[in-house]
Amino acid sequence: MSRRLTRSEQNQTVVPRRILEVRSRGKLAINHDPRGKKSRPCWLAIMLLAGLSLIGGTTAQGADLGFSYLDPVADHTGTIDVTRMVVAFDNATGAYMVILRATTAHPFVGEFRVNINLFNPDVDPANSLFQDAENDFNLATATTKLVLTGTDPNLLAWNDGDRVATNTNVSLGNPPGTTFFRSSVANRPFTFLTNEDAIAFGPAGLATIGPPAPLVILETVDVTIQGIMNSNPGTPLADKIEDVFAKVETALDELAKTPPPLSWASLLSCNNGPGKL
Repeated sequence: MSRRLTRSEQNQTVVPRRILEVRSRGKLAINHDPRGKKSRPCWLAIMLLAGLSLIGGTTAQGADLGFSYLDPVADHTGTIDVTRMVVAFDNATGAYMVILRATTAHPFVGEFRVNINLFNPDVDPANSLFQDAENDFNLATATTKLVLTGTDPNLLAWNDGDRVATNTNVSLGNPPGTTFFRSSVANRPFTFLTNEDAIAFGPAGLATIGPPAPLVILETVDVTIQGIMNSNPGTPLADKIEDVFAKVETALDELAKTPPPLSWASLLSCNNGPGKL
């Protein structure tokens, strides 16, 4: 994709949690989760649901990859404070999911724009830019979780071990035809590096593609489980997986801490989650 980012893209740059905002290219849905309970995470239950991924409905066949970024708390100049971004994709189909998290004090609410621009310097320049940009939202209800889904043919060329940057200041170069880029969540009026949260801006905006790490798996499964519950309200299926959802949410809370207090051994505890599932 050898083109220059538009000016609006250049001027842009992962809830309360019980509400999930999902944006697919050409489709918007708001899903609500009525529960608030939490318990210990159950890794076996999570893995049983992992094949139900929302990124294209594909199952794991060695092509599922991911990467993530952390963003400092309170570094925003707009109204929204993004804390992390998780990207999961299938390089056999180009299907992807981008999950953004924000703080409860400064969640996704009101009018804002999400621009995701990611640069991979390790592939042919024609395939080096991933974009899901100019996503305009106007949310009446606050959420700390935002999801973008779609398909990008450039991801077919992205592989395990490739480096991916969120912005020019990572010093890996720029997408073809551009001199500066970034990923951001911004408020109107759109201005250069103000009234926004530039996601993982600077050297922190470097990640390496690999098999999905714990955070990537948990985030994608969290979205998948919530989608199943919201599509089957009041059914035995929804009731049975409520506890699994609570366990995943707890695990995400623990992994978000610095350093994460839970080891993989503790994440493997089941607490009868698989039996209920």
